[in-house]
Amino acid sequence: MDERLKAFTAYVMAHPGATVDEVAERFSVSDRTVRDYRKRANYDLAGAAEVVLSRGHLRVEVVDGARLRALIADGPVDAAQAVEEEGHDLPLELSGRAWEVAGSMVEAAEEAFSHGFSDDLELRMNLARHVEPLGERLRSGETVENPLLGDVKSRYPLAFAMAASTSGVLEGAYGSKPSDDELGYIALAFALALERGRERVPRKNIVVVCATGHTSARMLEHRIRSEFGPQLGRVELCDRDDLLFRDLSHVDYVFTTVPVDAQLPVPTVTISYFFNDSEADRVRGLLSDEGDVDLLPFFPEGLFFGHLSAGTKAEALHALCEAARAAGYVDAGFEGAVWNREEAASTAFGGGVALPHPMGRMCPRTFVAVGLLDEPVLWDESGERAEAVFLFGFGEGDGERFEGLFGRLSAFLTDHDAVAALLGERVFDALARGLSTPRRQLP
Repeated sequence: MDERLKAFTAYVMAHPGATVDEVAERFSVSDRTVRDYRKRANYDLAGAAEVVLSRGHLRVEVVDGARLRALIADGPVDAAQAVEEEGHDLPLELSGRAWEVAGSMVEAAEEAFSHGFSDDLELRMNLARHVEPLGERLRSGETVENPLLGDVKSRYPLAFAMAASTSGVLEGAYGSKPSDDELGYIALAFALALERGRERVPRKNIVVVCATGHTSARMLEHRIRSEFGPQLGRVELCDRDDLLFRDLSHVDYVFTTVPVDAQLPVPTVTISYFFNDSEADRVRGLLSDEGDVDLLPFFPEGLFFGHLSAGTKAEALHALCEAARAAGYVDAGFEGAVWNREEAASTAFGGGVALPHPMGRMCPRTFVAVGLLDEPVLWDESGERAEAVFLFGFGEGDGERFEGLFGRLSAFLTDHDAVAALLGERVFDALARGLSTPRRQLP
C-alpha cells in the first residue's frame, strides 16, 4: 500500500470525528488525488483499505465489504449502498459455508467476552464477506501483509482480542490458523460492531458559555459540533450572565471558556477557546458515558509488582498467574488458558507493553495483575519485547462494563509518556494517577 495512503488511513481511523475539510487540509488532499489512490489500490489484496471521497462523503472502506467508518454528520454509510454508488465488485453473494463460519466466529467472540453480538446482522455479514476469500487463502497457504496491523492492535486491542478468539473456528473450518495480519482485518469488523454499540449511547445536550462576540461564539459552536457531533444533541450558546437564569433541566453538561462562580445543577467543564487535543479527549470521555468507569477496583494493589524478576515470557506469565491463583482470583487451569490465547495470536501491545489474557471468561470477578519487569523479555516471534505486563482475568458477569475498562486502559497504554512515567516510578500510586487521567476512549 502507498505510504501516503497508509498514513492517511491511519489518521482517519484514529480521528473518527474528523471532518472532510480537516482531513483534506492536513494532507492537502484533492478529489483527484484521493480518486487516484483508489485506482492504485491493490484489489487483489483482500482487506486492503482504500479511501473514497465522493459526493462530499469521506469514508474508509474495506474491500471485502466491512464498512470502517463514515466521517461526516450524515452517519455511517451502508456497505451495500457504497457498492451501488461506487460500483465496487464486492462479494455480495455468499456461500452457505461462509455464512455458517461467520456465525461460529460471532459465537466464539460472544462466549469469550460475554458481549451480545447475536443480533448484529451487519457484523455477521461483514465477517462472511471477508471469510469467503480468506478461506481460500488459508487452504492454499497464501499470505498477506496488513500495513495497518500495528495501528489496529494498539488502537483497537479489544477488537483484536475478539478476532483472535475466532482463530480456532477458522483453523477448524479451513485447516490453517490465521496470521496476525489476517486477524487484524477481522478485528476491523469487530471494531465497527463495538462502535455501533457506542453510537446507541444517548446524545448529550450542552450549553456553551463564551465571553467573546457573537461571531466568535458561533465559530466555537462549529468547532465543537465538528469535533463531537455524533455524541451531541442540542448545543446552545449563552454568556455568563444569561447562564444564571437559564433552565438547565434538559442539559447534561455546561462547557465554558470563562470562570463560572455559581453552583450549577449539572457538571461544568472549562475549556479554552481554541481547545487542544488533550481537552478534546477529556470531553469525548465525558460524552461517551464510559469515562465514568472507575478503573482502580479492577487493579488489586496486592497484584501490582513494580520489580518483577523474569528472564523469559514464560517466567513472567507464570509469576503473575501464580500470584493471581494464590490471591484467590483464578484456579489452576487459568495459566493454561492464557497460553492457549498466546498460541492464537500475540498479546504484545507495542511500546514495551503486553496484555495477556485467557480466551474466555473463567474468573469470579474481573482483575488485572501488573508486572513491571526488571528487564524487557522477548514476547513473540516478530521480535516484540515487553517490559510492562498487564495480565487480565475476565469476570463472568461484567459484560459491557469490562468493555469500558479495556477501552480506557488501552487509551492509557497508548500514552507513551504515561507508560514511561509508570516504568520510571514503578509504584502503585503512579499507576493510580495514570489510570485516573481522562483520555480518549478506544474501542
